[in-house]
Amino acid sequence: MKKFIAHLRQQNGLITEMQATCPQLTTRWLVMGKVCKWLLTKRIALFEYINSATEPVSTAPPNWWWVVIAGISALTEIINPVFIKLQAQNLLISMQSALLETLSLDICTMIGIQGPFSNKELVRLTGEFNVVYGRWLVDYAQIVLFLEGLGMYSRHTL
Repeated sequence: MKKFIAHLRQQNGLITEMQATCPQLTTRWLVMGKVCKWLLTKRIALFEYINSATEPVSTAPPNWWWVVIAGISALTEIINPVFIKLQAQNLLISMQSALLETLSLDICTMIGIQGPFSNKELVRLTGEFNVVYGRWLVDYAQIVLFLEGLGMYSRHTL
């Protein structure tokens, strides 16, 4: 992603044609959401640029990468407002805890994550078509439903 964005930021003709420059990527989650949203908004113009380039764009991402970017963008839509609220100077720890609890429920609902489960329950529930992390479980089918719900491009690519 970093190399592709660096490449896009050096293409003056593309910047002029789109009348926009790709935002600079940093390690901040808020910026990641902004970059992903920009990439998705400009996706068609970027595809045209990549497909019409006289020399192959070696940093161009594969098709599946765009589905991941759509997923990250969807998640940042609910995460970023919470992160902004958490930065308030007068926010009590109990309020921060409540915000994070609500965020975790929203993410679990959005993606279809189930849990928390006891170790016994996890042994019974764990199969080859799901992912377990700690006391949480998500079925691959739920992940596919989440990604397909992101739009026609994601659905078609999957």
